[in-house]
Amino acid sequence: MDTKFNSKSDVYDYMEDNMFTCKFRGTPHEFLPRSHLETVTGKSTIERVVKGDDLIMLNSRELSVFVEQVHLHGRRLFAICVYCDISMGALKVMVDNGLTDTRLPLGNDDFGSLDRHRGIVKVFTANQKHFNTAFFLENRIQELDDRISYRSIPIDFEECPANFKGRGAFGEVWKVKIHPDHRGFSCRTNENSQFAMKVTQHEGREQNYHRAMAGLNHPHLVKCLASFTMGTKYQMVYELANCDLELFIQRNPVASKVPGLTTPWLAQQLAGLAGALQVVHNPDGSEPHRMSNSLSVPLANVTKTGVS
Repeated sequence: MDTKFNSKSDVYDYMEDNMFTCKFRGTPHEFLPRSHLETVTGKSTIERVVKGDDLIMLNSRELSVFVEQVHLHGRRLFAICVYCDISMGALKVMVDNGLTDTRLPLGNDDFGSLDRHRGIVKVFTANQKHFNTAFFLENRIQELDDRISYRSIPIDFEECPANFKGRGAFGEVWKVKIHPDHRGFSCRTNENSQFAMKVTQHEGREQNYHRAMAGLNHPHLVKCLASFTMGTKYQMVYELANCDLELFIQRNPVASKVPGLTTPWLAQQLAGLAGALQVVHNPDGSEPHRMSNSLSVPLANVTKTGVS
């Protein structure tokens, strides 16, 4: 059931109160999370806002058709117009010109007959980033525009010592957080809702590895969940294990003091690690290759022990 908003200002206030900010590489990205966007763009809310706008005159049939079009294809357009105090009449012109959410982000030349209303174009393009936020799907490789005026990145990524995991031959690995509304996968068992993100300069070899490993599940390998290019950099998002082999050894230097750490258990773990390395070298089941890109990810980010 739609949340009831009595006026356009109610919708604006709700959006303003629920804006969320992530800092990606030192740059703040403010956006309305998907769940809140859905809350303010229900069909009854759209209809109520349109009816309350004195700058648009529609009969009952025209109103019904327009509301349906906006609800199906222009919910983000609607939200941007409300946020920018753009009339519903201007929104109807956009819809009549064939604009939909899939066309976002809009450039200055995309507004058709509204081009002469430079004020509308300027305020719309300046604020669309708050409603044009990336969404990361599992096993999907995406290409994102690196112009922050066009899109928001829902990832908290601060390059500080506390988040640094390690450096390999082809890139660096950092701990990050991704807003839960903007990812199609969970953080698995990570207790802090964090992920590991590997950042490289070029996507070629790493992207091939991601494709080869997509859908693979192995108890001793962290899974590559998604990846994206942005500017000249390629980012791969992995599970972040709560514990790895190196950390487990550091925490338990005296094996005899660890209940359950038996010879059969250790043999099982070593066999699992050997199997993981075999999969890394030849994920397609063919003859092992001499080298694998995943080995550039630090040990602390590749092998799991199965203990917490």
